[in-house]
Amino acid sequence: MSDAVKGLRELEEKLKRLETATAVKALRSAALASTLPTVKEMKAAAPKGKGTHRTYKGRLVAPGFLSRSVKRVTRHRDGVLSVSIGVKAEAFYGVTFLDRGTKHIPAKKWFVSRFESNANSIVSLFKAKLADRIKKAAQ
Repeated sequence: MSDAVKGLRELEEKLKRLETATAVKALRSAALASTLPTVKEMKAAAPKGKGTHRTYKGRLVAPGFLSRSVKRVTRHRDGVLSVSIGVKAEAFYGVTFLDRGTKHIPAKKWFVSRFESNANSIVSLFKAKLADRIKKAAQ
């Protein structure tokens, strides 16, 4: 078992003792706080063009549109909270073409590599933030 995952079982037991709304709020807050450094790193690493371009919807967007389109979404369903990190639909090209590459565009590994390199820190930061949030909610 990874060192980062140890201790989550105890936090889960403490979380179950809280009211549902309070537990979900603490869980969501800890999840968002633990993914924030990774999202900031992704935004900084996103490739930026030199000029404006049109999206598939026909909008003219300035350089840096891709980095501004990196977002996080949380979903709570059936007692499970998940956080998804991605790009807005209009900036799909950032992950589909730029990160993976095509036969005409070399891969610029800016998205998946950042997530993979920060996976352990996300879990350890989540554990620390969740313990803090549970402690605050219990008071």
